Amino acid sequence: MNGQTNRVMIVDDNPSEIQTILGALKAHHTINVATSGEQAIKSLMASNEEQLPELLLLDINMPGIDGYETCLEIKKAPKLQHIEVVFFSANDSTEEITKGFDVGACDYVIKPFDSDILLSKIKTTLKNKEQRKSLTAAAKTANTIAMSAMRDSGDLGIILSFLRACFDVNNLDELAHCVIDALIGLNLTGSTLLYDNADSAIHSSDNSISELEITFLQRLRSSAPSIHEYNRKVIIGREGIALLINDLPDDRDNAARLKDHLMTLVEGIQNKLAHIKQANEGKTARLLKVRETVVGAHKKLTAVQEQQKNHKAGNMSILDEMVHEVEASFFAMGLTDAQEEQLLHIFTTAASKALDHFEQGIVIDQQLETIINELSSSIIKFSD
Repeated sequence: MNGQTNRVMIVDDNPSEIQTILGALKAHHTINVATSGEQAIKSLMASNEEQLPELLLLDINMPGIDGYETCLEIKKAPKLQHIEVVFFSANDSTEEITKGFDVGACDYVIKPFDSDILLSKIKTTLKNKEQRKSLTAAAKTANTIAMSAMRDSGDLGIILSFLRACFDVNNLDELAHCVIDALIGLNLTGSTLLYDNADSAIHSSDNSISELEITFLQRLRSSAPSIHEYNRKVIIGREGIALLINDLPDDRDNAARLKDHLMTLVEGIQNKLAHIKQANEGKTARLLKVRETVVGAHKKLTAVQEQQKNHKAGNMSILDEMVHEVEASFFAMGLTDAQEEQLLHIFTTAASKALDHFEQGIVIDQQLETIINELSSSIIKFSD
């Protein structure tokens, strides 16, 4: 071994040819030798990845299995398929050269060979091999990037669907459902607790949540904003949000990608929580205004009711006094019995009409009483 980076194996049963090739190559490559196809295959199969040659110089005409069979066996073995094979032979017929390419060789050297031509062919073969490796690696990288982009596109579609669904959400329970739907779309399982000063909602992707999970999420509620990882679990705590993810993928890149998406999800949740809070505050302000109006109407109607009672009582008192005065004046006026009966009939009829009117006022009073009672009930509900 001379420390050269490119490893070449010579497979030939002719010692003098081996020496000739060694003389041409040893200054440029690390050389191993096998004197038969069987020996070459056995040696290659016993070698580890670092010991395998990049190129085989393979004689076609050998005892036992010839070069063509040896090449076929090498190309069948997954471990050895990447080794480049260059045939050398005294037979330069088109049929022989074509047969060499058919079994997997990449070049063909005619004996007797020129050392410079042999070195040039080996250099070109190894260069082409490196270029193929680079292209393969680039294609693999491009495929990985494309697959990652496709996954990202799908995941971002789920996040966008979540954000769209949030437009129709009006409370914490509906929002928690949307969060769990998004986790399921990302192929994750977990649970979430959403809360504000007046309400809270807790949901799980398993449709049931253990007491331990509930306790854990409640603790996040009282802690500072944070994000923690334990094995495949991720715990995210933000104001109004406690999120527990049970099963991030083992693949580091996929896990990192999903964590980025989760943070985008959390930002969307925070924005919706702020919107719900604002809407609730506006609703509370409107309810307070309505309550203020109802209380004012109750006070005014109660005052009107009291005035109505006093007014009716005054009217009855005036009517009674008038009847008594008229009856008393009959004696002083010297009226005949017929005249007294006529006047009394007039006053009695008027009193009867006044009484009917008074009874109609009682019905109005009852209606007014019902309205006041309903307003009183509304005030109590607003206070609760």
